[in-house]
Amino acid sequence: MTATRLGHAGVRSSSRAGGVGWSVVAVRTVIAVGLLMGVGASEAGWRLFGQLEAMEGLSPDDPFTFRIRRARFIGEEDLGNGRTLVIKLSGDEAKTSLLDAHFSAELGDHLRVRVGRFKKPFSREALRGARKLHTGDRGIVNDLFGENDLALAGHGSRLDYCGRDIGISLRGKTTLWERDLSADIGIFNGRGSDRSDNDDEKVLAGRVEAELTSDLDLGASWSWQAAGAGPLAQAWGMDGRFNHSRLEAWGEVLFGRNAWLPDAPDMIGTTGQLTAKWGNFRPGIRLERVDPVRDVLWNAAWSFTAYASVLPWKGEQLIAEYGRVWFAHDPEAPAPDPWRTFRIVLRMWE
Repeated sequence: MTATRLGHAGVRSSSRAGGVGWSVVAVRTVIAVGLLMGVGASEAGWRLFGQLEAMEGLSPDDPFTFRIRRARFIGEEDLGNGRTLVIKLSGDEAKTSLLDAHFSAELGDHLRVRVGRFKKPFSREALRGARKLHTGDRGIVNDLFGENDLALAGHGSRLDYCGRDIGISLRGKTTLWERDLSADIGIFNGRGSDRSDNDDEKVLAGRVEAELTSDLDLGASWSWQAAGAGPLAQAWGMDGRFNHSRLEAWGEVLFGRNAWLPDAPDMIGTTGQLTAKWGNFRPGIRLERVDPVRDVLWNAAWSFTAYASVLPWKGEQLIAEYGRVWFAHDPEAPAPDPWRTFRIVLRMWE
């Protein structure tokens, strides 16, 4: 359906297919690292996570459909002495693939190292786990700065600012003037979901986050990657969150530069979200804008989502949301018609 072009599973690339061989190698490698570090193995902790979605495109040409948006099997092994091994598998109607495979260990009281495949430290929304979302999915800004951003593709690959990659990172966390302060920096292959890596052009990504008050924290993210002998492909962002009593509000602005394609424009994505909290009931709105004109968007795009979620039982979340995407008018590049969707999402985890 047309409504899935930007923000949903319909735009996911097929590059993840054929990764079975890599998945086996990656799992064995991560386990081997854990063994070399010394496994004082305790019993493994296994968790399940799933999401069933009923979606209606509000257009005569869009059918009513059910789909499984997420189905995940997560294994976590506490190896003792501050060491953890995580394996996460993800499946849908077509395939099962390796989502995460990483080993982490504490290096003293304030520092942790992680190696394997995991999310790069970029963007507040991208790093927020699915179980903590009040909506059925993340928005169009996250999609366009992540692996779905085909307009930033070049040099034989996509440039994934958000999302998962293979690499190593260091995370430090401390307390300054009785407020939390954290920093995360890592180096990654720069191939996103693509398992192959045949060059030396790595990505350096990082994020800092500071708690200003008990209700307010601010963050900043950045990413750099060399594009051959050319300039750096880089992105950066600022974000903040206010969480007090019955109200949660957060916002983020991301800037992305495309060094792969000479004539491609830079990208700006802005997101704001406001959620009210009454017991287990969470109504709210999200507003996004993507700038400037880009081939995949025809014109600048706006996205509005109104949602309401409820937690009827422990480990279950029911979400109803209405979404609308429309385009700024440009007579020289006529925009497509706006599209609208309504969907109900059942999210379960254990």
